[in-house]
Amino acid sequence: MLRLSLLGWTQEEVSGKAQELWPEGKGVNQAQVSRLLCKNELDDFCIKISSDLSAGHPIDKIAKRYELAPILVWALALQGKGDAERLGYLP
Repeated sequence: MLRLSLLGWTQEEVSGKAQELWPEGKGVNQAQVSRLLCKNELDDFCIKISSDLSAGHPIDKIAKRYELAPILVWALALQGKGDAERLGYLP
């Protein structure tokens, strides 16, 4: 759920996907997803990753450390950057 949230999915979309994958699961509604994705926990998680990025750690190392797909770390690294800055990340 956290990964989908980081990718920009709404809580309703996350809830719908969870219900689709686990139809026998009860209580997988938007309110439950909201409780599971406590904003403070998500913020703390993103702050830790941002701190690692600021320290110059490679994307692959950060992804492995937090058990995330590298594309999610890239999304966080490029979040809020303009096109010129994003181009600077290209090899």
